[in-house]
Amino acid sequence: MKIIHRIAITNPSNSSLQELSELAIALKGGSKHPTVPSIFYFEIGENDKRWQQVQRLVAASKLTDFVRTSFSESEIEEADVLSMLGATQRGYPEPSERLGFLEETYDLSNYCRRCGTGNRQISPFRIKFVPELKRSIMLLNWVFDEYFVAPEVWTEVFEPFGIGFWPVLKHRTGSEISSVVQLRVSSEIDLCLDETDASRCSVCGRKKTKFSLRGLCPRPVSIPAPIFRSTQYFGSDGLGFNRVFVSPALHRKICSSRLRGLKFYPCAACPAPKFEPPV
Repeated sequence: MKIIHRIAITNPSNSSLQELSELAIALKGGSKHPTVPSIFYFEIGENDKRWQQVQRLVAASKLTDFVRTSFSESEIEEADVLSMLGATQRGYPEPSERLGFLEETYDLSNYCRRCGTGNRQISPFRIKFVPELKRSIMLLNWVFDEYFVAPEVWTEVFEPFGIGFWPVLKHRTGSEISSVVQLRVSSEIDLCLDETDASRCSVCGRKKTKFSLRGLCPRPVSIPAPIFRSTQYFGSDGLGFNRVFVSPALHRKICSSRLRGLKFYPCAACPAPKFEPPV
């Protein structure tokens, strides 16, 4: 397991460039267009001997720091439960104006607009485009816990595990799109999650934990299905979503089928219960 930092720098100063040059760090990215801000980046692991110096530079210059964790193949293959994350998002749920897709897709009787939690899907998603996914798994922007695949991929990979699907509709006509379906993740379970630092919504009172890719994922208390979601919410501001998990058997099937567009994170062990002496 390695902790990796992707550091982004917009229009770096000469002093920052000099410091990075002295550390033998090469920048990537940038823009050749004179009116577009030049955004450069580099990646560095916490096991790198230069990390402490870079860390001080990041803090002093208030640089953007995206943290992720890199796991070895053996760490992933030996995990007995894994968090599943989509690598990219495509398009938007419709109607996208004023987030109209919420009323179109969800039961909002328990939804909180302040923190973005409590919605329950009751209708298929609508999109404007017709995706050609082949062997890829897709997510929509603004929706981080729903996954979309080609129907033949659902038949081959997910149907044998008893996983259902929602159809996906064309936004204007309401007709089904033949090239894509949404995986139906029906089961949910609690995570062994320390919510000490979770924020509590001032409107609905629900807790929400800031999403992080640092280290192991919080562990579910059990594995209720081949694919399932957490009862706890993650996110910040007005965005709330559940983390999605898969069993080792489903993970092996996804990998052997060479599906693209996913990352997998092993889960930490549940902490031992605290001993409380009898009163």
